[in-house]
Amino acid sequence: MTLRIVDVETIDVRFPTSQHLDGSDAMNEAPDYSAAYVVLKTADDAPSGQGAAVSAPGAEPLEGHGFTFTIGRGNDLAVRAARAIGERAIGLSVAEIAGDLGAFSRHLLGDSQLRWLGPDKGAIHLGSAAVINAAWDLAARRAGKPVWKLLADLSPGRWSTWWTGATSRTCSPPRPP
Repeated sequence: MTLRIVDVETIDVRFPTSQHLDGSDAMNEAPDYSAAYVVLKTADDAPSGQGAAVSAPGAEPLEGHGFTFTIGRGNDLAVRAARAIGERAIGLSVAEIAGDLGAFSRHLLGDSQLRWLGPDKGAIHLGSAAVINAAWDLAARRAGKPVWKLLADLSPGRWSTWWTGATSRTCSPPRPP
């Protein structure tokens, strides 16, 4: 039995900060601070009634939460991009993702159908960042640590590999049921 990503929930969060010009400046006269919010949901792939539960009875299932900020119009595009990119995570093993977050990031960003839209600019960049942030949160929750502690505990070699993508490894595609 393996814990896998089974769904990607995306939420368009908006704060009407332009009503009182909160956060306005010379470049952003009337921002409505917003966020593309992502929840990576997991489940055990053991057949129903077999194997151990994903979490203790009554406990919340393991999830990863991430987001990126925008300033209003266009947030819906970042949310849709997060959904499109996040769908590439469905079926992947949480252990494999947590084992090499750099490979996971490359897997997400390697979609030939979306790559021409980014991944290093615009809505695709924002959407992928929200999903990758959720994966870091998921890895930290799996380890029972806050994200900062997960990062602080990494060896320099491991940090370098994850950060620079120094390995050529990528996440394996999901196995058919």
